[in-house]
Amino acid sequence: MYPFTREKLKDWAGQDALRRAEMLVDHGRVRGLKSLPRRLEGLIEARPRDIVCAVAFPKESGLPDNQCPCRDNREMGLFCHHAVALCLEQLNIQEDPVRLKKLMEERKRAERIASTSEEDYLTRVPAGTPGSIAIRLCLRFPEEIRTLWWGESIPVQIQVEHQGQRAHIHEVRSDLKVSLPQQEDNLLFVLEDIAEGPVPNELELSRADLANVLELMSGMRVWFERTRAGSRRNRCPPRWCWD
Repeated sequence: MYPFTREKLKDWAGQDALRRAEMLVDHGRVRGLKSLPRRLEGLIEARPRDIVCAVAFPKESGLPDNQCPCRDNREMGLFCHHAVALCLEQLNIQEDPVRLKKLMEERKRAERIASTSEEDYLTRVPAGTPGSIAIRLCLRFPEEIRTLWWGESIPVQIQVEHQGQRAHIHEVRSDLKVSLPQQEDNLLFVLEDIAEGPVPNELELSRADLANVLELMSGMRVWFERTRAGSRRNRCPPRWCWD
């Protein structure tokens, strides 16, 4: 817990700053809040540029240390509405479990993105680029997809095909330049967005994501993967389904 309430924020900053801060929060302009021990950090969307703001709460003092770089703080020594907005966002998160869950998901997504590098993605170039090879994107769905549809997610294998040979997408060397048909390149961008990073060899899709993917695959080859009863690992070769 942090040493403030809405009334305390009003005492520190005044009614006008509190009102302006509430507008920032209500319009979703407080982003990436970090709730650290006795410290809040976050980004305030503003014009002409965003503001990286922070507020610290020293143990030895009841007054916060406003570290916002804005003019109100630096030149006038005010507890600015940017700092108040960080505090209000923290109070909202503490009072709203849904908001807290959303924040945690945003943090995990940011951490995943920060931990990946360009080498984790396929090096895609326009068709005909010297030194590139043409590949096709191949998605393999479980044969029992209608049963799995009612579950939380559906596993889909992501493969590529070159000269009739298929391989998992992560078996493609990162130093190779590859080109895809435009439709499949667009689909791969969507899969990367769903995966929130490089596409794994097997991607779990929600029903909504699966419906979107199938719509994007209109006219593409679709493969189903047969499985023997009682064994998910003992698979038969895929069969052709439709074009």
